[in-house]
Amino acid sequence: MKNIAKKIVVCALAFTLLGTGTAVTKTITPDFDTAITASAACNHNMPRPKYGEWKKIGNGYGWYYKARREIKWYCNSCGKYLYTSYETKMMKYGDDLIAV
Repeated sequence: MKNIAKKIVVCALAFTLLGTGTAVTKTITPDFDTAITASAACNHNMPRPKYGEWKKIGNGYGWYYKARREIKWYCNSCGKYLYTSYETKMMKYGDDLIAV
């Protein structure tokens, strides 16, 4: 008796799962599609930077000064803004960057 009940339950669950938005439902009743479809949320695991301009924030010694730029990080998958970080360097007047 237990085996018969288990087989009935298994068949009922199988038909329930077959009717949850799969191709079987769309071929049997294409006009009556009430299936709920879900998409996974983005976990923001691929950030990409967007660099701002260098701005002078202080005087250094001699020909050098301190500059900082803002780096805004966005998700590469969904484009959502994630956070802001800053990069600071010592720069020389009239020349390129000098890492300190």
